[in-house]
Amino acid sequence: MHEPTPVTSACWEWRATGTIWKIHHSGYVSGAAAQGIARMVAHYEALWSRFRRGSELSRLNARAGESVSVSAETIALLAACEEWVRRTDGVFQPLIGRAITEWGYEADNGRVRTGTEYIPFATPVTESIEIDVPGRTVYVPKGEAVDLGGIAKGWIADRCRAPLAAATDDPCVLLDAGGELLAVRGSHTVAVIHNGALCGSATVHEGEAAATSGFS
Repeated sequence: MHEPTPVTSACWEWRATGTIWKIHHSGYVSGAAAQGIARMVAHYEALWSRFRRGSELSRLNARAGESVSVSAETIALLAACEEWVRRTDGVFQPLIGRAITEWGYEADNGRVRTGTEYIPFATPVTESIEIDVPGRTVYVPKGEAVDLGGIAKGWIADRCRAPLAAATDDPCVLLDAGGELLAVRGSHTVAVIHNGALCGSATVHEGEAAATSGFS
């Protein structure tokens, strides 16, 4: 786990989930509080990283076609995924692991040799994950792979909110998960910058969250 370090007197920063996490505050979030949140993030990353061989997600994908025992936390996240599949009529889809691999995601992130060729196939996902909540097992269809990507990061951030609020009396705290913003306390105005120029702003109020396509 990367330890949080003070970037300024009012910001803690550490690397996790392939990005940079930050706790912006007004001066009253202690190093111990930041370390506690960093440990929570590391715990969830160890469960849901597609790039850690020992993670629960990696075990699920490696054993596609079998029922695999997982933690209650993974059951809850995958159940939320399936709910969003239903709500969006399949527009949201956790079974995109195969597709993003075929499109060269690992190459873009430096995980395979430069120059590796990829031939993507437009193969729709027609199956679904099967979840046995009482038995705490998950079945991923053979030939498919789960990628939890953005929903996992948002899920982690949301679960860090209450512990972070409980760990400090600071009236102004913003958790930034590499562009996924969660207002833990107070309201926060975030600049919108395009090509180096300020082109607007957005305000995130306490308890609200915003997903962006960059770092803040």
